[in-house]
Amino acid sequence: LSPHSAAISACERSAKWSMALHLFAAMAQERVERDTILYSSVISACEKNAEWPMALEVLHSLTADSVEVDGIACSAAIAACAKGAAWAQAVQLFKGMRILKLHQDTIAYNSAITACGRG
Repeated sequence: LSPHSAAISACERSAKWSMALHLFAAMAQERVERDTILYSSVISACEKNAEWPMALEVLHSLTADSVEVDGIACSAAIAACAKGAAWAQAVQLFKGMRILKLHQDTIAYNSAITACGRG
């Protein structure tokens, strides 16, 4: 585990989403490789604070950075949308997972249902 990854994981666990984003951006400036696990950690940090617009921005930057999108990152983004009552975005992501043939786990299903219930 790199020092950057460890710091972002600590930010995720303590729900310090802005610090996670700051470290994540610094990694890009320093040209440090960012993998799917790191993206998922940043998305999860955003989710813990219902910062769904930022979670979606990080998720969309995955493809721009040529990093493989996975079900964990998508599920975390759906959970962020659920916490922010952004049901339309949650449903769109959930459908997108199916189109991309990504595993839709219990978190994805429950978060999509929760988002619809709040919307």
